[in-house]
Formats: sequence, structure tokens, C-alpha cells
Amino acid sequence: MAGQVTEPRADTRLLLRPPEAAERLGIGLTKLYELLGRGELKSISIGLKARRIALADLEEFVDRKRAESGEAAPIGNVRRLRRGVA
Repeated sequence: MAGQVTEPRADTRLLLRPPEAAERLGIGLTKLYELLGRGELKSISIGLKARRIALADLEEFVDRKRAESGEAAPIGNVRRLRRGVA
């Protein structure tokens, strides 16, 4: 309808493509593939070529890295990661 404004919907997908996961983490694609190759970040293989990273695995990776560095979690960080907000 004309004149109707719709709000953007939050991204509710459970699986992300590698470029999307890298963007959410704020790292380059090469670094993401390094983390995947070392087993620091989990991924799911779909078919012969497709690889996806579960949102829950991104959150677990961030939590683990934060705990390793001794940093406290800023309030709302996980919610922003889930919504895809930087």
C-alpha cells in the first residue's frame, strides 16, 4: 500500500554463509576460514560444497574468546549478534 512504512525484520536464520558470519564477527573471510580450519569455530557441511555456520556456534566462539581474555560481556552483545547489528 502506498504511504505504508514497514520496519526491517530481524534476521532469524539459524545458519549463516561464511561471508555473513565473518561480517557479524567483524573479521575477514580469510580469517574466518583459518578459524574453521583450526577447529576454533564449528561449521556444518551441507551437500558437497555448501558450508554454514550456526548462529549458536558464533555465540559460543565469542563467549569462549571473551572468557579466554578475561573480558566481561557487555550487555546486549548477544542480542546484537543475533539480529545482525554490528
